[in-house]
This record gives sequence, C-alpha cells and structure tokens, in this order.
Amino acid sequence: MFDTEREHWDHEMGCMTEHQNAYALSNMEHNYRAEEIDDALNEGKFVLVLNNPVQCMLTDAYLKQPSQSLFGSYDSLEDAQAARQAECEACEYDDESWLTIEPHQKAMHVAATVSDDSIPF
Repeated sequence: MFDTEREHWDHEMGCMTEHQNAYALSNMEHNYRAEEIDDALNEGKFVLVLNNPVQCMLTDAYLKQPSQSLFGSYDSLEDAQAARQAECEACEYDDESWLTIEPHQKAMHVAATVSDDSIPF
C-alpha cells in the first residue's frame, strides 16, 4: 500500500521522492555530448553543435543536458555564423532543436576607472 502521508513527510524532511531520484540518476548516468565536438575544439576549430532535448526514460521529464552532435567544424567564426544562419533560414528542424557555436565568445574584461580617492566612504 502506498502511504501518501509518508511520501509527503519524506519530501518535507529533505528526502527525494522516487521520481526525483530516478530523474537525478538519469542526469548522472548519461553523457550526451559527442566526442567529435571536443576533438574539433582541440584542433582550434569553431564548431557548430546541434542540440536536441533528451527525456528521462523513467519520468518522461527533460534532462538538464541536451544531446549534442557535431553539425560542422569551421576555420573561422564568420564561417560558422554563416552556416548557422543558412541552416536556420532553411528551418529543417523542429522547435525543440537548436544550433550553437563553440567555443563561446569570451566576454570583454573592462577595468574599473574609479580610483579609491573618489569613493566617499
């Protein structure tokens, strides 16, 4: 017999339900990133990655990490951006798939120009 009150108090006390445990296990057990992506990145290429969501086989919920496959590798960022734009205009994928370019662009670091003398405290 399933004890709903016990399930509730286990949840309140910080324990996870069976579905939460199954979902966490699915996230830990699966690596959905294709090795070809990292190989191309190690060669210094810009990589166009096709991302597809993955569902947990036990709970039918989306996993945190999408399935990633190599769509193409390019010598320059401009070539990768042009390929992504052309593919997006063709729109051959469903709404749940998306393309990303790796490596991600680094944010510019801007040093503060305020001196300590101008701070009033």
